[in-house]
Order: sequence, then structure tokens, then C-alpha cells
Amino acid sequence: MYYVYAYLRAKDNRPYYIGKGKGPRAYAKEHNVSVPNNKDQIVFWHENLSDDDAKSMEVFYISMFGRKDIGTGFLYNRTDGGDGTSGLQHSDEYKERLRQEAFGNNGNFGGGDPPMLGMKHSDSTIAKMSNAAQKRGNNGNHVASMKRWVVTDPDGNTLTLFGLRDFCKNNDIGYQNIVKRGHSKGWKARKVEG
Repeated sequence: MYYVYAYLRAKDNRPYYIGKGKGPRAYAKEHNVSVPNNKDQIVFWHENLSDDDAKSMEVFYISMFGRKDIGTGFLYNRTDGGDGTSGLQHSDEYKERLRQEAFGNNGNFGGGDPPMLGMKHSDSTIAKMSNAAQKRGNNGNHVASMKRWVVTDPDGNTLTLFGLRDFCKNNDIGYQNIVKRGHSKGWKARKVEG
């Protein structure tokens, strides 16, 4: 079961952040805003909700109080709520900084030429890379060394796959959450041995 919570300002008890979660989520420091030191400033407005109801309530409250980053209100939420990054607005300065970090001034990814361009690995380095590949098995075939996972989507459909990290990235699922807790955003995963 899920809940909808708010972080309140100490000076006037107005909310500055609205969230949805379950378990210790409201107390976790995994937010873009600071968690109140005074736990009385963390209030649970709705409890024992289904995931969908909690998402709806979170979206409702964020739209009601408005977001500071887009000039509609006073909340520090960076999205419209309901999971994911819907409504996330990056500033032009932030986008340019990311572009410069990725491509540099000359437009090449990484900001310059590939580090080994025009150079060759030494014989000892080649031997080390070869040994590492052989330890992975199947003559260095990376897929053969990947772990197999059974993943269940929020509707209960299951699939078996290799490469959970890429799957999570492509489906906007929290990789660390699903590996550590076995679930993320309604998805479940378990490692298959053998």
C-alpha cells in the first residue's frame, strides 16, 4: 500500500515538496530537496492507497500548489508527479553544460579524439585483456557472462532477459531499486541461477 506525503516549511507549515511512496520513502534522502530534520514537518495526507490512487493524488496536489521551477506555485517538485520525469524542465544553462560535458567545444563526443587514436596497446596489455575475456567464458562473449533475469511488469506479465541494466534504462525503471529491493515502479525482477 502507498501513501502521499508532504514536507512542510518550519516557518509557516506550507508544503515545499509533495511525494508518493511506501515504506521509508518519505524519510529517504533520495530527493532533490532536503528532508526536514524535524519529523513533525513530514505529514502523511493519505495512506493505504493503491499505486494508481497515490499517483493521482500526488499529481493533484502538485498541480494544486504549483511548481516553483516553472512559475506555477511554491513547491520544489521538479516533475508533475505520478512517477517518472513527466514535466521535468531543465534550464537552458543546464542543457548547454551537459552538451559541453558530452561533446566539448569541437563537437566530438567526450570532448576530443578517442584516447587511443593512433596508438597501439602493448603486448602485456593485450595479454591482460585476453585473459580477462577468457575468464568471462565463451572466448570473451560478453552476453554469455551476463546474468539472466525474470522480470514481471505491473500487469503481471513476465519475460526472461539478459542485461537488466539496459532493460531498466530503456523502460525508465530504477536499476538500483530493482536489484536491491527486487522491485521498482511496479516492476519486479529476480535473478535466475544457472
